[in-house]
Amino acid sequence: MPLLSMTSLPRTRALQCGQIWGGIENNDADIESDGLIASLYTRAANGVRGGDIHYLSVCKKNALTRLAIADVVGHGEQAAEQSAWLYAGMQRYLNRRANHRILRSLSKQVYARGLQALSTAGILSYFRPFRRLHYSLAGHPAPLVLRRSAGTGWQSVDQITPLSGARLPLGARRRMPYRQLSLGLNQGDRIFLFTDGVVELPETVRGTRAFGLTRLVEILNHEVDAPPAEVKKTVRTELERFHSGPAHDDMTFLIAEVR
Repeated sequence: MPLLSMTSLPRTRALQCGQIWGGIENNDADIESDGLIASLYTRAANGVRGGDIHYLSVCKKNALTRLAIADVVGHGEQAAEQSAWLYAGMQRYLNRRANHRILRSLSKQVYARGLQALSTAGILSYFRPFRRLHYSLAGHPAPLVLRRSAGTGWQSVDQITPLSGARLPLGARRRMPYRQLSLGLNQGDRIFLFTDGVVELPETVRGTRAFGLTRLVEILNHEVDAPPAEVKKTVRTELERFHSGPAHDDMTFLIAEVR
């Protein structure tokens, strides 16, 4: 199954049965599946390829849309290698909701290669027939969700379903018992997945204050009725206003809405 080329597809990418799209290159794109409408922004701190990895896939029956983001401390060959491993894991479990199994496999590979830089990853799957979001995390920032019927605004998934036990990065131990949790989402509900380069971005003026999760949630709550692509644009604008100097770190974020 070939990886879809980022340069050969139109700006809005409609993922079809059995497709996987992503990589480690800079990107600013809108993606659609039968289950989700998503908008992605990723920027490497140095050059066009960084240490943030992003992938989206759709199962062979268009019922399962998977979103994955990983943050590799290293760049270049190390990031490319882990990108290939993540792609292979997503391909292997393309038709299954077992995100934690992908993380376990990826963690074993990182540990076996003896890579010095640990990595974090977050993998989410939206199963359209049951309207369930399944997610597993490896040392990664908890995704945010907006459940309109709850009336609580944007929340971390940890506020809704606390994850007990360790949530260590990939490769921290030889065997990692990653878990998978789930929650229900309805039409119009949203998901925000990001790397720590977003919330840890330092302010240009002082340099001692980070962009922070509170500021991010405030921006998202102010844009609850805007389309995902417009929300992405607003978040990016606010990040650039907060830090107008040279890139501080790789940065990736993705907002998705349930169809």
